[in-house]
Amino acid sequence: MKVGEIFPGLMPHVSDKETYSMINGNAEDTQYDPDYLVFGQFSAEGPLPGVRYVGEYVETGSQGEPVNLPVVSFLYHKIGPDGQLETQERVVIWRGVGYGTHPGHSGQEPTYYLSGSQIGAIDHATGRFSRLETEAQVIASKQFSIDCITDGPNETIVLANPA
Repeated sequence: MKVGEIFPGLMPHVSDKETYSMINGNAEDTQYDPDYLVFGQFSAEGPLPGVRYVGEYVETGSQGEPVNLPVVSFLYHKIGPDGQLETQERVVIWRGVGYGTHPGHSGQEPTYYLSGSQIGAIDHATGRFSRLETEAQVIASKQFSIDCITDGPNETIVLANPA
């Protein structure tokens, strides 16, 4: 599956684009409060291969209206601090989509990135939470290359930030 098939409405905005920028949603930090986190039934399917929905986060919009943001999980193809491939799915409040050559992913071709705040982790083998933020706090937004998502949309997986 090609990335253009996943985000077809976004493709006209990225032709020949190299410099990284947000093309949908935003990359804002999340003013996190666990009371606004709603978990649904875990789904094997999500917005793209390798990513599944686990719930939603409800925050207040600029006009005081509720804004529902998807909470997704995915296994990121990255070497952890122990020198091994990660085995914990990242749980992320998904805020937007970016595209281009991201400065945090040196050497990687321009691609799409999921933008969001990581609020926890799920053990990939058991499907159970291994960590979840339980305190209200500001959580920085990060950019996750879809090329580095295990079982993701691209046939060739890229190791995130190889040392």
